[in-house]
This record gives sequence, structure tokens and C-alpha cells, in this order.
Amino acid sequence: REYNFPTSNHTGLNLYDINYAFLGASSISLGEANLNKDLERIDGAAEGRLTVLFSHKVVEDGQESSSDTSTVPASYIEAIAKKIGEYASDGILWNAHLEDAMLYLREAEAATVKSTKSGDTITVTLTDTLDDAVYNYALTVEVIVPTDWVGAKIVQNGNTSYAKAFERDGKWIVYVDVVPETSVTVIGG
Repeated sequence: REYNFPTSNHTGLNLYDINYAFLGASSISLGEANLNKDLERIDGAAEGRLTVLFSHKVVEDGQESSSDTSTVPASYIEAIAKKIGEYASDGILWNAHLEDAMLYLREAEAATVKSTKSGDTITVTLTDTLDDAVYNYALTVEVIVPTDWVGAKIVQNGNTSYAKAFERDGKWIVYVDVVPETSVTVIGG
């Protein structure tokens, strides 16, 4: 199928051109059990699994039809949006249009990340072999930092941001967004 996303910043995308093993998608359907499954799928997304949810028709509560399970009440969408919003605001989940997610995944597949450390500075470089006019999303890179770092100052293309270090499995980590074909300087503190 050809998918065209006229409101996006891209010119359209043939999803068959994207290399992925399986894209599981779920239609949001009427019924409490279905809503609970969709909420569980969002939990799965928060654990790192690609999750695609879509809806055919949303109506005011009480206007749904038991004979048409593709029609769901607004309260379903509100419950789903609330759960997605909670994960997104905590930085655990990225909510995106399908095209943006596919571009990001393709870019992540093709990326090579290298790092070097000198004193309190780690330089992270991300490269890929894709067309930079299309594949130009900053990818989130997990950088292992010394255990005495509380956070890091991140400098890329003249822009500065800050990231808090956190411990996981005995290692201290900061997340850094790196644009392909560039380097990021991570300065500890």
C-alpha cells in the first residue's frame, strides 16, 4: 500500500520501502476487554515495543453501537490518551504519527554510534548511510557516564541542553539526542 500523509513535512512514504520485520497494529474496538488490551499495549510500548493503535470512528459516550465494534466512545480515547500522556510526560514513551515513527526506526537501524572520552568530556558521533534530507531525526542515544556524574551538559551544533544522570543495572546513564552525521559533546558534572 501507498500511504500519503499530506499534513506531514515529508512528501509521502511507501511503507514497503521500510525494512521492518513486523508491524503489529491494533484497532481500538468497543468493549471493556478491548480497552484493557489497548491499555496493556501502551504498557508494552513503555517497555520498548513498537505499538500502533488506530481508531475508525469516535462518537460521544452513549452513541456507540453494539453491532459496530469499530465505533468507540470518546471516553475510550480519553483513557488511552491519558495513559499515553502520563508515559510521554515522564519521557518514557514517544507518541508519534506512523510515518515519523517508521522514519525514526529506519534511521535507528542504519545508525552507527561511536564515542570517545577525554577527561570529563565524552564525544558521541552518530552516522548512517541514509539520505539526510529525509532521515534527519535526532536519535536518542544512551551514554554510559562515570558513576560520580549527577548530570551532563550536552552541546550540539551550538545548542546546549542538560540531562540528569540515572542509575540502571549498576551503570550511570544519560540520554542524549544526536542528529545524524554530527557529534555531541557530553560534559560531566
